[in-house]
Amino acid sequence: MDYVAVAIVSPVTGSADSIGFPFADNAKGFAGEVTKKSIGLFAGTLVDHFIDEVQAYRGGKGETYWILNKLRNIDKHRLLISTVNIAGVYITAKMGGLMMEDCFFGSTEGQSTNMIVFPAGLVMDFAHKPRPAFKIRLSEPPFIERTPVIDFLNKAARDIENLLSALSLI
Repeated sequence: MDYVAVAIVSPVTGSADSIGFPFADNAKGFAGEVTKKSIGLFAGTLVDHFIDEVQAYRGGKGETYWILNKLRNIDKHRLLISTVNIAGVYITAKMGGLMMEDCFFGSTEGQSTNMIVFPAGLVMDFAHKPRPAFKIRLSEPPFIERTPVIDFLNKAARDIENLLSALSLI
C-alpha cells in the first residue's frame, strides 16, 4: 500500500521520504493521516476519495487495509502467523453393502475429537485413500482471530484491486 502512496505523491514532491499509505484506528485519525502522509498535497478529489471511500481504519470501508497494516506492524521480522487445525478426515468407504462417499469423521472447532466406534466384526473397506480435512486460520488477536486465511487474503486482493482501479480514474 505504501508503494501506491509513493507512486501518487513522489512525482509531485520529487521525494519519497516520509510518504506512506494512510492508516488510523478511527475516522478522525485517518483524516489527519491523509494530510500528514503527503496525500494532502493534492487538493479536492484525491483527498476526498481517501477520506470518503478508502477509509483505512477500524470499521471503515477500507478496514481490510487497516488489518493488513496491523499485521505488518505487529512484528516486521516474522512471517504472517497462521495456525493449522487438523479437523478430521474425509473417506469414501464400503461398510457391508452400504457405500459411504466423502464422509467426514473428526471434530469441529471448539469440540473434542470425535471417535468412530465399529461393532465387533464390522469391516470397513476404503474405496479411495482418506483425505485429511483441515482449516488454516489467522490467529492474530484482536484483529482477525479464527479468520480463514484464504478468505481474508482473497478479500484483501479484491479490495486492493478495486482501490487501484478507482485511483486510476481520479
